[in-house]
Amino acid sequence: MLWLSLIGCDLVQPYLEEVREETTEVSYGGWISEGPMGSNTPMLSEGSVLFHSESDELLAEGQQPFADSPGYWRVTLPPATPFHLRIEAEGSYPAVWKGRSPNESGIWLSGALFSWPHEVVDPFFEALEESLDITIGDLKSEEVVHLWGQVLNRDDADGSDWSIRDGEGKRVEPYTFRQLEDGSLVVEEEAPIDYVFAFDLAPGTIEVAGVEYKTQAGDLLAPWWFEVLP
Repeated sequence: MLWLSLIGCDLVQPYLEEVREETTEVSYGGWISEGPMGSNTPMLSEGSVLFHSESDELLAEGQQPFADSPGYWRVTLPPATPFHLRIEAEGSYPAVWKGRSPNESGIWLSGALFSWPHEVVDPFFEALEESLDITIGDLKSEEVVHLWGQVLNRDDADGSDWSIRDGEGKRVEPYTFRQLEDGSLVVEEEAPIDYVFAFDLAPGTIEVAGVEYKTQAGDLLAPWWFEVLP
């Protein structure tokens, strides 16, 4: 009897594989905050969350499915597909992200995605201008793109890991920083590195350490949680 049961399994298995439907779309969602996540950072309740393909075709527009949970966004995408993400909101610079949809329906971690409010970016960039003794172009009025990234594996990253080319193919040197225990930032080119900045990039297809971002003038790139290969 056991032998007959095994034969039955062998006969049924090909049929099961033949009729199994392939996943053609996944649900992907989570919270989006107004700026890097902190204890008092509000959630993004208004704006647009746009997912584009590698060829810059619109894949989907994020929706807020729960009326009592503004700031929670969800989208339907093809599985395992690279995407460009633009988060736009009033009083914010367009935040440009790069990612890949999950193989199955899922969520992104709270705080993993955020917009770039003027009130967060402007004073910080003013402080960087003074510290670095440079002039940073105005995203509101000039034909430029800036980059503000964070390194995930800080102990494996140094300044030489950040190869950046702007939309005109020009090589751009980044500014890399280490964050001290008191929260202050100091310029540092050797590991560990926590943050990387690049300013006044020509818009278009910008390459950051081999990853391409589709940009427009006024965008602020967010290579956040960027993992440098050791």
